[in-house]
Amino acid sequence: MINVIVTDVKYRMALAPIRELAKKGYGIIAADFENVPDKERLGNYSKYIKSKISLSESEEKFVEDVKEICKTERNILLPVNRKSLTKVIENSNELGKYCDFLVPTKKALELADDKNTICQIAKKVGVPVPKTTSLEEHKDINEMAKSVNYPCIIKYRNGEAMGKKPKDRYKIVNNEEEFIKAYTEMDKIDKNPIASDYIKGHDIGIAVVVNKEHKIVDFICYESYREYPIEGGPTCFLKTIFSRKLLTYASRLLEEIEFTGIAMLDFKGTVDKPYFLEINPRVWGSANVVDVSKSTFFESYVKAAKNEKEPVNIEKCEATYKKNIKMRFTPQSFACFMSHMKKSKHKIKIFCQYLASFFDVTVKDGLFALNDVKPYVRYILNTLKRI
Repeated sequence: MINVIVTDVKYRMALAPIRELAKKGYGIIAADFENVPDKERLGNYSKYIKSKISLSESEEKFVEDVKEICKTERNILLPVNRKSLTKVIENSNELGKYCDFLVPTKKALELADDKNTICQIAKKVGVPVPKTTSLEEHKDINEMAKSVNYPCIIKYRNGEAMGKKPKDRYKIVNNEEEFIKAYTEMDKIDKNPIASDYIKGHDIGIAVVVNKEHKIVDFICYESYREYPIEGGPTCFLKTIFSRKLLTYASRLLEEIEFTGIAMLDFKGTVDKPYFLEINPRVWGSANVVDVSKSTFFESYVKAAKNEKEPVNIEKCEATYKKNIKMRFTPQSFACFMSHMKKSKHKIKIFCQYLASFFDVTVKDGLFALNDVKPYVRYILNTLKRI
């Protein structure tokens, strides 16, 4: 049996690889950092766990902890969140002696993280992007405010690395006065944020597994219909789709920056006319759609880490997951409903839409599973505790 070390199991998206891989016969070792209380480690409550471990916060001890797990057999290492991903990247040469994994180089991660740089690269390889600019391209902020289209969205270049919550990584402004005020405030926190045209429409995502030769070996596409917070945050209601256009764009961009590992590329607009926004270079927040749609995504990660997975044929391949699968995260969907009811003038319409959605038996919950219910119960308890 091949064992897979899944890190950062306090996050709900860690349940996606845990469930998918365990059902396919892999042994799951659930890992998180030693300062994370057991009650917060959702993955530890899954029936699919073979064993659970704690990892040290210190760089040197982290490596020793992983080596200890792999001393008798060569395991697969799957870093889920940013913290563990960074540690694996920084120690990839040493860790590579004991286990297999797919992570980007430090250079590729930096390119993916910088929103201005990655948008310029996307434009260069023919991936549509909104009109984007930064203060470096203008004489002063007043000239910049006059040059952009409104409404405009101002974003930190790397809000996640700054520790910002999704809703705090950007501001939407509607005129020059709002622009100057917001940009000045954000510039004081982190130099040279970027400003882009605000694109209307749904968020459209494609998540990919990229091998060591920077080729895509598996993917899943989806369209997001609701986020929470409603001003902009993680997806809480989506539907799986297939888009060869998104796959082509992802392939071009990730090959250009020589990326390896798991990435989610975020677009906005329509499926026929998507505009690239950013790359999330890790397991993404709504990754649970992989298990819900019966995808092969994380098994492809395991196989590619062992050099046993062929790249997809971009021009001819079809989806390896079920299309038109609708998924929601129920607590966030309810919070989304309450926010819309509070802010909308069309309360009856909103109520009817959400009521139909909540009683739609075709919609699957991203966390709840009858045969593995304990993580969901723990997630609800933890959520209520934070309210």
